[in-house]
Amino acid sequence: MAVLLELKEKIKRIYGRYNMYIVPAAKFLITLVAMLMLDSSIGYVSVLKSPLIAILIAIICAFMPAGFMVVCLSMVLVVHLYSISAEFALVTLCLILIMYLLYFRLASKTGYLIVITAMLCCIKLPYLAPIALGLTIGLPAAVPVGFGTIIYYIVKTASDYEAAITGQSASNTVQKFTFIVDGFLNNKDMILLLFVMVITVIVVSIIRRMAIDNAWNVAIVAGALLEFVFVIIGKLALSASLNIIVAIIGILLSVVIAYICEVVFLILIIRGLNLSSMKMTNIIIMSRQYLR
Repeated sequence: MAVLLELKEKIKRIYGRYNMYIVPAAKFLITLVAMLMLDSSIGYVSVLKSPLIAILIAIICAFMPAGFMVVCLSMVLVVHLYSISAEFALVTLCLILIMYLLYFRLASKTGYLIVITAMLCCIKLPYLAPIALGLTIGLPAAVPVGFGTIIYYIVKTASDYEAAITGQSASNTVQKFTFIVDGFLNNKDMILLLFVMVITVIVVSIIRRMAIDNAWNVAIVAGALLEFVFVIIGKLALSASLNIIVAIIGILLSVVIAYICEVVFLILIIRGLNLSSMKMTNIIIMSRQYLR
């Protein structure tokens, strides 16, 4: 624990000195990786597939608020989808508008979490996010986590939709809309993952704020068990095509990340209470009581 606290102090000093460079660099990196993932998954518009365009958009987003990053990437997504079908682009745009009305109302400062959640889903590690975000950000994190999951499945559905259009299984407008709606409403994998992600954030957030001993530890264990149980139930009851091994690895990694978040937050409370002269054991006890 002492090593993590020292590491946190070093990171804090570096961030305090170079935050004007670190924040834009982080936004640039997140946007660039997201653009490259979009291009590799649904890169139907050749102009947007250019690495120079991806770099240019990433540079612009680096110096804009997090909400601008989300809007910009969403517009790129809609443009790509429009090249497949105007119907698919229209449905996606409507979903995005509804989501953003809620997003800007409830969690406008956490736009980067939408992008990161979608990226974690893309690399098959979605379970890394909910527990840590429930601990550190709380209930508002449920909004971007849920939206990020939906965005991922929009991208994932695009290739299936293109195959349906190419194979003429959806040849007219009504059939196209029906295929799109069914693709979302009957997508057991999306419904299960969306439910697990959002519920985990909510449960972890509630337990973390409860007046019980070791609330953070209880929240971490409860979140991990909740994810595991719902993944197993979803696999058996819904016949969802989830990889159990990958899910378990993701859940275990999420527990490790959550415990690191707990230690990192301890030092913030320590500094806030100005208790540097106390022994470390007493500081940790007081900090955990304060965090309940």
